[in-house]
Amino acid sequence: MNPHCRMAIRLAFLCLAMVLTPNAWSQGFERFIDGVVEVEVRKRAGRPNESGTGFVVSTDHGTISVLTARHLFFEGKDSFTDNISVTLYLDKLHSHKAVLVTDSVNLDLAVLESFGVPSFVSQQLPTFSVRSPNTPLSIGEPLYVYGGKAQSWRVPLVTISGSKDGDRPDRFTFTGIGIRNGFSGAPLLDSSGRLVAVHLGLVESDESFGHAQRMTYAYGILSDLGVTMNKLDFADTTEVVKSPFTPQRKAGDARVNEKDGLSYRWIPPTPPEGFLMGCSPGDRCYSDETPHTVSLTKGFWMGEVEVTQGAYKEVMGGHKSSHDNGDDLPAKSVSWSEALAYCVSTGGLLPTEAQWEWAARAGTRGSTYGDLDKIAWYGANSGSKRHPAGQKDPNAWGLRDMLGNVREWVADWYAPYPRRSEVDPTGPPTPTQYRTLRGGSWINLASIMRVSYRDRYDARHLEDDIGFRCVE
Repeated sequence: MNPHCRMAIRLAFLCLAMVLTPNAWSQGFERFIDGVVEVEVRKRAGRPNESGTGFVVSTDHGTISVLTARHLFFEGKDSFTDNISVTLYLDKLHSHKAVLVTDSVNLDLAVLESFGVPSFVSQQLPTFSVRSPNTPLSIGEPLYVYGGKAQSWRVPLVTISGSKDGDRPDRFTFTGIGIRNGFSGAPLLDSSGRLVAVHLGLVESDESFGHAQRMTYAYGILSDLGVTMNKLDFADTTEVVKSPFTPQRKAGDARVNEKDGLSYRWIPPTPPEGFLMGCSPGDRCYSDETPHTVSLTKGFWMGEVEVTQGAYKEVMGGHKSSHDNGDDLPAKSVSWSEALAYCVSTGGLLPTEAQWEWAARAGTRGSTYGDLDKIAWYGANSGSKRHPAGQKDPNAWGLRDMLGNVREWVADWYAPYPRRSEVDPTGPPTPTQYRTLRGGSWINLASIMRVSYRDRYDARHLEDDIGFRCVE
């Protein structure tokens, strides 16, 4: 673009700002700023920290989901930084730890989850109305960008300078004054207060030219990745554009976690009707395996095998072993808190009990997911010892050793199941005496080797047949 055109755009911007800003704010859509968050990313020593913006797309019992720009967390294509916190504009005095739950390289978008947001705060968060693709963008149209530092929020007015970004119809370019570092991931709203796009960054920082990802294209990847969007209103969107870059992720797809070198498998969300958790039809079970319907609204990545001693040593700097040094053996004698610390260090968490059972079943309804001798090391075939992780046959989604070898910690406190349907359960809301274990081990009888079997244990104690795996 030649300098004269750039100057003309700047003058047009200033005129629009003088005429439109008071009118737009008088319409009251400034309330949407309450749904905006500041994102802080602390990089490793010697690297500058990153600051960005995001906005809340979902709330659920103290948990918020935030849409933002992916590049804030990745120094390269796959080098991930997980020391993340978010601060809501509505609650500027408190920051909350956040974890990245899913991302798209091609769209440069990521979804964070943050826990422990007070209910009185989450109840005040606004719902964004997404602009329909039937209302096309026009060159020169004004947009408001909500972003920057939570302590001194800025809402620059910008204008659309290109209806697409190069050869990408899912993006557009804009120009304006006041966009700077810290705006990546910010929402762009039109003069009617409708959500149009996500700001991805500056094209030419010295000229204030930026590019943005259209929300109607972003919708495709959010829905395909199982992201709940109860703070996005698509009621006026008669046609949702399917992004050409939305990955067709399938159950069992694999990827490697670069922090520990272990393979993870994609576990899809349950169908809308959920799955039957607890005692399998026709099985003989204990009283704490009450069948009940559970729905999981989000997919997740789960470790293909138990965390190994080699991986534990690599991440935590020490062995979990008292008698052997096999790096391919499952880590053992791990307390619940040690297991959780490992998972957090690799960008994940311990699975909930519901996630564990849904993943173990892999769409089956029987007491096991295959012939027991082919899928599990247990008392009758283990020779009274652990075996290298992953030697037995996998289930339909590529997970191995879900039964046998070592029992596995899950996130939940232990308590009897409720006699009602649940959505995304996380176990008892208040602490109990024990944490929950799943899967049985090399020392157990065949009668224990069932996907619904539950065990309980003091979270502080260590045993030779207790290990774990993580989810992301």
